[in-house]
Amino acid sequence: MPSIDEVVQIGHDVTSLKCYWLALSTILFYDYLLTLQDELRYIWKGKKSWAFGVFFVNRYLPMAYAIWIIASNLLWDYTYEMCARTAFVEVLFFVWCTLIAQVVLSARLYAITIKNKIIAGLLLCIIIPQFLLGIWRVASVMGEPVQRFPDIDLTAYQICVFARSRKAEIAYTAISLCYDLLAFLVIVVFAVKAGFMDPKFRGPRIIRAIVQDATVYFLFIFTSHFVFEMTLLFARPNLQLLPGSGNYVFLPVMIGRLMLSLKKAADPSNAAWSLASITISSRRERPASECSHNTPLAPGSTGAPHESHGGGRGGLVYVEVNN
Repeated sequence: MPSIDEVVQIGHDVTSLKCYWLALSTILFYDYLLTLQDELRYIWKGKKSWAFGVFFVNRYLPMAYAIWIIASNLLWDYTYEMCARTAFVEVLFFVWCTLIAQVVLSARLYAITIKNKIIAGLLLCIIIPQFLLGIWRVASVMGEPVQRFPDIDLTAYQICVFARSRKAEIAYTAISLCYDLLAFLVIVVFAVKAGFMDPKFRGPRIIRAIVQDATVYFLFIFTSHFVFEMTLLFARPNLQLLPGSGNYVFLPVMIGRLMLSLKKAADPSNAAWSLASITISSRRERPASECSHNTPLAPGSTGAPHESHGGGRGGLVYVEVNN
């Protein structure tokens, strides 16, 4: 029988876990509402491929899992035995979300690096061992749910969390940190290399977009994994599981937004604002003072001056020229 002080301490920890999960679920569903219009426009229209299936699972499985977690924390009849039979789903879900995130980001890196097999090999050397470790974590079914309370009716302190092997959890998170760091470095190095070594490359916006996506992903996911690792190493036993729940939200949200941004950039209706609208061979820049409606076009050329930035006072416009 735990002492009164132990019960009070566990109660505080469980309350922290519940509040943390409620905040994470709010972020997850709020992001869904923010991006629902883009999803209907860019994802559900047109032909469906394997990428659609990945997006669908990445999008809706976390929300279903969040509903299950909230229900397990609030239902009066969710018993300790029910938790012991179903808590392993948490580990299985986390392994699946991590695998989806790494597959999507690896495909992005493979395209950015122009199908560099060395980079692909390095990424696979991280993904495969981590996935096998995750499967072992699920299959081993180590431990029991968090320490149960004395036989008292306190539904407010009811929670269902699977207590994994601490060493396996530390190793799994450390591998995730290595993957995140490698992905960030690869994207930045290849973006800078492409921008400064190709004399015909006129894409500072492309570089900024690539680095921005990598930076945002790195800041959210790497920081989440790092905090989880530090908590596993130094926090109290009941709080060691708290930050890991954030990965269930941050991973799907970031991967979903990365996939949406790629679909938006590839959509022809966004040509005026996408990276594809920047052309090299068929456009040249002229000062706005040299391009007016009274300026005749050169023989054999067609086109019209676009509206200049800044109201036509010293800005730059693009003029189509047929050579």
